[in-house]
Amino acid sequence: MKNIILYLSLVILFSSCSHNQKTPLNKGEKRISQWINPVFYNNDFEDELNFPLWFDDSLIRAHEIYKITKRVYPRINGDKNEINSVKQAVPKEKIEYYFDPNGLIDQIVIYSYYDDREISRSHFVYEGNMYASGYRKLVALPIILLQKDKKDEFTTELYADKKIKYSLYDFQKRTTKFKAYLNVNHGNNFFVINHKKYWGPLSVDSILHPKKEDWVILGSVRKPYKKFHVENIVNESNVYSYNYTKSSVLIRVIKKDYPFEYRRTFLYDKNNLWSSYVDSTFSDGNFISKIDNTIVYDKFLRPIEINHKTNFKENNTYYFTEKLSYRTKNKNF
Repeated sequence: MKNIILYLSLVILFSSCSHNQKTPLNKGEKRISQWINPVFYNNDFEDELNFPLWFDDSLIRAHEIYKITKRVYPRINGDKNEINSVKQAVPKEKIEYYFDPNGLIDQIVIYSYYDDREISRSHFVYEGNMYASGYRKLVALPIILLQKDKKDEFTTELYADKKIKYSLYDFQKRTTKFKAYLNVNHGNNFFVINHKKYWGPLSVDSILHPKKEDWVILGSVRKPYKKFHVENIVNESNVYSYNYTKSSVLIRVIKKDYPFEYRRTFLYDKNNLWSSYVDSTFSDGNFISKIDNTIVYDKFLRPIEINHKTNFKENNTYYFTEKLSYRTKNKNF
């Protein structure tokens, strides 16, 4: 009898452990406010400056934050202990986010560095109120180039790169079926279809008539379910799929761009605080690389570091880190 009880206990224990390893969110799926927004702290939305939703405005407002500085440090190849020395070096990029009393971003200043020198500075100022969709009009001030080469090509290419990297949109149209924004740099459209009954490929084509350079989002910008290009009316490319729990917590983003598939899985701690995420890359089903991304919090439960570790199938390992610092009216952190 004791053996049976022991056996059943072990089965329950191992089943519980296995379940915990597979579950990316704590039991109960309770949604809490996160300082950084998992949906927008992604490559597919990070450069969409007209949707400044990277941080939770209620937390910014409650803690009277008026500036957050993010520093992105160069990638290193070698032992992870070398990260500490990298953190003391000049970053390759620095972004300053300035907030108004309501916790909304009203200015962004982006600094770029090369060979330990600042080479450019981009300044963006927001105007007017934020739309319910998260859109806010902004003005891009002229890019300041601080480091010039003897050849004009350096300045010209750098200026072009800066213009291409960040997507700036003008609000164009809103109907009962969709919203449309125009990319002022490239001329392509950014469409959003909220209602599920219009999510079929034929409906998308008949309503939007999208060009292959246009982006289509199903859902909303704040909570997308799919983002993609359309080719030949019904064929989708550069497809991003977003998976949520029942309480609308993001747990996975999958990008398919044949022959590659990119998967980002979001992990949360026992208090449902976003603790890490894992990026995996596959080609035709074969593993290529994995990036482990770990978020470090301070005693106020604010994210202060995001450490990235890249592993390739050839066993090469790369590290890079981002650091976040906060400034309130009375004190810096």
